[in-house]
Amino acid sequence: MKLISTTDFVLDQRKKQDTDNIRRFWASERYACFLKRLLKLWMFVPCDEDGNVLEDCDCISDNGCCSKRNKYQQAKERGLFEGFEMYKGNPYNEYKARAVIKDYFDENWNIERIIHWELELTPTAQKQVGL
Repeated sequence: MKLISTTDFVLDQRKKQDTDNIRRFWASERYACFLKRLLKLWMFVPCDEDGNVLEDCDCISDNGCCSKRNKYQQAKERGLFEGFEMYKGNPYNEYKARAVIKDYFDENWNIERIIHWELELTPTAQKQVGL
């Protein structure tokens, strides 16, 4: 599912004949609350609890990499939008990712401000809004 406006979501819910009015109302309310959330870096790329961008690893040897990979996978599954990734092969990856994403939004923006990007929602985001 792509990110859409609240109006489009409500109208889409109205078309669904298989759900009752109360269920459609709650789905619409959850979606409206979702759109009002402030944008954070972790919504786009995997980050730790402190907001630092995480990198994936191959786990060829067990030098702590498997633990690092597990944290990366968990953080990636938490994300809300598909299609974003880190720049590869640059020692300043984290800085670049923050700079590029910050070029597109202000920290005071909410999700509703980026609807026109037509982003694909991750399964996690879809679950949060009850889809």
